Amino acid sequence: MKVVVIGAGFGGLATASLLAHEGHQVTIVEKNNYLGGRAKVIKQDGFTFDMGPSWYMMPDLFERYFAWFDQKPSDYYKIIRLKPSYEVVDQNDQIKIYDRQTTKNVFQKLENGAGEKLDKYLNEGRSKYDFAKKYYLFNNYSKITKISFSSFPALVKYNPLSSYDRKVNSYFKNETIRKTLKFMTVFLGGSPKSISSLYSLLGYADIDLGIWYPIGGFGQVVAGFEKLAKENGVKIVKNQPVRHITTKDGRVTGIVTQAGKLIEADIIVSNADYQHTEQNLLNKTDRMYSRDYWQKLQTSPSSILYFIGLNKKVKGMLHHTLFFDSDWDEHFASIDKKSIITNPLFYVSAPSVSDESIAPKGMENIFVLVPVPSGVRPTKKEKQLIFANIIRRMEKKYNTNLNNSITFYREEDSKYFEEEFNSYRGSSFGASHTTRQSSLLRPRLKSKKIKGLYYVGQYTNPGTGVPLVISSAELINDYIKEDYGSAN
Repeated sequence: MKVVVIGAGFGGLATASLLAHEGHQVTIVEKNNYLGGRAKVIKQDGFTFDMGPSWYMMPDLFERYFAWFDQKPSDYYKIIRLKPSYEVVDQNDQIKIYDRQTTKNVFQKLENGAGEKLDKYLNEGRSKYDFAKKYYLFNNYSKITKISFSSFPALVKYNPLSSYDRKVNSYFKNETIRKTLKFMTVFLGGSPKSISSLYSLLGYADIDLGIWYPIGGFGQVVAGFEKLAKENGVKIVKNQPVRHITTKDGRVTGIVTQAGKLIEADIIVSNADYQHTEQNLLNKTDRMYSRDYWQKLQTSPSSILYFIGLNKKVKGMLHHTLFFDSDWDEHFASIDKKSIITNPLFYVSAPSVSDESIAPKGMENIFVLVPVPSGVRPTKKEKQLIFANIIRRMEKKYNTNLNNSITFYREEDSKYFEEEFNSYRGSSFGASHTTRQSSLLRPRLKSKKIKGLYYVGQYTNPGTGVPLVISSAELINDYIKEDYGSAN
């Protein structure tokens, strides 16, 4: 069958390869002149900056995906485990996170008994992770009966209605430990108080499975997925924004590009922003969700991104660093209140610490992410004040002048996400993983209105983040096999 995939993010690339492998005739139509979606790469003045994902997590899910093709990720790109994974700079303490045993020792120094508590916390996280893989990550949700009733006792035991915040606090008293384990909720699109405790499985993914880095940057992972797609016969069309999805008698018939070109299709999979697809590419009668639904949907934070090239190396800097040396509660409250603060929490990635190929010799490549509310565009003055605050805190941490060493600078905010990816409210990570927006309550993978229309990516199941988006592609493949059978 003829399949059109709208968008060449990881979800689109992963879906296209699977469907082509099943024997379908697949074309990806991408609005931009590059592939990878948010995993865009800047190459300038000898620096290579990842503009999107920078944490390679859950390597087992990548291994599972490539196994569909009798391949391994290492056939397409190389990853290394970071040791330590990252550093946390808090108001009172500075700690480095390693594997389980070393991190137990680190935690034990901060709180008596915390090493043993971490064992219990991570064991519970592993149990949740295995549970999620068995019952939810690869369940196509086509019918409620597809969810195994044998999963309910475990689900009740994990108490998904309780918050991530409460779960971590039930184990640990030290604030630095608590913040270290809670910060991952930012990438799930919310605060620790709004995200379900079920996602505390991320502690296991972080510490036991590890944080990895693809040599050359995430662009190499994109290149690997592109190569896999082409090996399976996928046709890729760039620089072609889609203007409209055409339908007839309740089924898809194709897409029309901005240039007016019609591409016929029996099946369409949208990896474009879900809200954009529904509200802008479909006729009103073909939409599943109303404008009111989208207005009420809780989206993840947006981000201010700073890309900095330094003409020197920074002693003591690690690949990843989380700066919590400001008011934790104020930052999360500002996201809920839709306000910008100039003394935020922030994340720093300096991949040139691990990979000399991405910066000129003797120089440093730094990427800074500041979570800010979605739907709010920071002013030029606010971005300047935030950057000055970040530099001051980094200079204090590393005891060196950074301002005078900046040779490359670029900043982006919600406008970038809106214009580059048609991102609803300029959100960085799609729909939040709140209790009311998890599992069956997330936007659907398959249209109820139009036969042959599917959605893949961070808005739908299983959720946000590259590993889960790739899992989403597997779910779409299952749906289409269920609905149409294999083309082989």
